Amino acid sequence: MTNLKMVRAGMLHSYDKEDPTLVVRWDVTGHCPYKCSYCYERESPKRKMEPSLEDLINAMPKLKQIVPAHKKLQFYLFGGEPTAHRDFLPFVTKLRESFPDAEISCLSNLFHNLNFLQQLYSIDQNFLYNVSVHFEYFSEDVFWEKISFLAQ
Repeated sequence: MTNLKMVRAGMLHSYDKEDPTLVVRWDVTGHCPYKCSYCYERESPKRKMEPSLEDLINAMPKLKQIVPAHKKLQFYLFGGEPTAHRDFLPFVTKLRESFPDAEISCLSNLFHNLNFLQQLYSIDQNFLYNVSVHFEYFSEDVFWEKISFLAQ
């Protein structure tokens, strides 16, 4: 099963053994719609990496098995651009169903339209959307429209 090497887990934000949170940084795709001049991964072979939805879902039962019940889970979805995964919304749906109490977040360049954001929040109203602004692809009006939506 190749999908498990996609998961990197650990106490990334704290080394305090009393902290019950386990942070799972999950690289879900290498794809990114941008080719920013300053991106160190712009020409990387990682750009072609994208596990199937089935592989991502198949990793979840193993995670449930190995994570102690007293640990809070925090999933931090990475990429390239994690929301560029062809099955991002079904993946978040399954992740939320499998881990109803986990915190799920991603770092995104906001390339998707508002409809995508609305769908995402209909799946998980607590999704934490961290924004990375890329000025080579920046449209001020569109950016503020999306930020306004996220702020609500």
